[in-house]
Amino acid sequence: MSKRKVWMVVWDINAEKGGINSVMYRRTKLFNNERYASDLLTLDDKRFGYATIEKTLHEDGRLHPDARIINVYDYYRQKMTVHAQISEENRAHYARLNELQEEGFMMIQKDDQTLYFQDGRLQKEKFWDANGHLEHISYYSATRVISSTEYFHPDGYLMCKHTFHPATGNVSQIFHYTREGHCYLVRWFEPETGRQLHVVLFEPTNKKAIPFRNNNGFHTYFLEELARQEEERPFLICDGPSSNFKVQQMEAGLAHRIYPIHTTTYEEPYTRGSKMKKNHQQIFDNPDDQAPIVLLTERQRADLVVDYPTKRYEVISNAVELPEKIAEKKPFVASIVSRLEDLKRIELAIEAFKFVVRDEPEATLYIYGSGDEESKLKKLVKKLKLTQHIFFKGYTTEADRVFAESQFTIITSLFEGQSLVALEAFANKTTVISFDIDYLVEEMYEDETLCTLVPNGDVEALSDAMLDLFKHPEKAAAMGEVGYNLIREKYTFQRQYEKWQALFDQLDAEV
Repeated sequence: MSKRKVWMVVWDINAEKGGINSVMYRRTKLFNNERYASDLLTLDDKRFGYATIEKTLHEDGRLHPDARIINVYDYYRQKMTVHAQISEENRAHYARLNELQEEGFMMIQKDDQTLYFQDGRLQKEKFWDANGHLEHISYYSATRVISSTEYFHPDGYLMCKHTFHPATGNVSQIFHYTREGHCYLVRWFEPETGRQLHVVLFEPTNKKAIPFRNNNGFHTYFLEELARQEEERPFLICDGPSSNFKVQQMEAGLAHRIYPIHTTTYEEPYTRGSKMKKNHQQIFDNPDDQAPIVLLTERQRADLVVDYPTKRYEVISNAVELPEKIAEKKPFVASIVSRLEDLKRIELAIEAFKFVVRDEPEATLYIYGSGDEESKLKKLVKKLKLTQHIFFKGYTTEADRVFAESQFTIITSLFEGQSLVALEAFANKTTVISFDIDYLVEEMYEDETLCTLVPNGDVEALSDAMLDLFKHPEKAAAMGEVGYNLIREKYTFQRQYEKWQALFDQLDAEV
């Protein structure tokens, strides 16, 4: 008998994203064993597909070696390909387009792009990638407006073509192609708003066209097709809140559908009694009250039970691995590992550090991560004259080393679903300083020997807490040991796997 399939659905995956993506990578290590086989399903339109991203995740060990990323567009591009080889005609066509010089045109060359003119009129613009491969060509109308753009795969074939509405400039159609040049999918868009109108899938073998009203229908069709291929009912874990409706629309009985929540469900001020976030409301609008909603903490379940008492809740925490070897602490070093976005409030840690260095001039803060706020945060560091104390290190795949070398790590988020950063820090014998927010790790609210919680948004209290641990490294080390023991006792892969397996067995028993 084949292994039972476990799928995790999310909109997209990026090799430099943590959060939900990291949780899913870890789960592939739970669900690839003698009983289960798991893959990640994505629904976005990555221009060149997921092959490179999957390779990166396998090479750095984040993704289980047997786990794949199955993207809806990659899947149908491959399925609708009759001949795997690029035709000689298409190769020759790409080779001609890839040439810089074109007869009859005058050119303006700018780095990796070239403009082509004919009789004074701009006709097209070519763009090349860093390896010198033609990446895309934009074609211009007589009014110098882009009428269409063709995107090419590095292997040398047309992957997709966008056409644009002449009045609004919005995308009107997107055509998707196989390696052999067959258009396997077209998407139509409303010219004024850019809203997607229709999707049509084309099967080349039986000349069949399959229409969908929008992406929701197309994506649901994809999920149903995968489920129908399995001998036993698969488990479908919908990790992306934007995909809840698509999963709910699947034909009943094709898959066990499970809805995890990775963050708070409430709008500002992000506590119970606030309005439900729009992208999570669909979970609670699901008419199937017995579809499992998986939460990360009992604290969150207690809140949601009050608002939605008829729903079925399961609490299954994130899991972390205990490192085989833990690096030594570096004196006067603190860390932040986070996306650099406004909801993470990194600026408050920077402002607090201004007071820290007055008393501890050796204090250093390393900030790991990337995001929209990076430039703004760097300017703040410069403004506060902290460039010799605060350093931006970019995205890291070595979080264990980063946490282990820190005296403590800092969390300044507005909210969490459960702090994976805290769990990873504890696993490396590193304590945490955090604002008192919903929802961290259950024990962080109960045990003062585990971490330091300060009033939400209080910069002065945050700086005092940092100074305390910098001045008393033995206290920070003792707290780190408490965290390490907590992970070993409660948050290991094995403990959380047992909870998932119990839920799977319950779902099977209910059929």
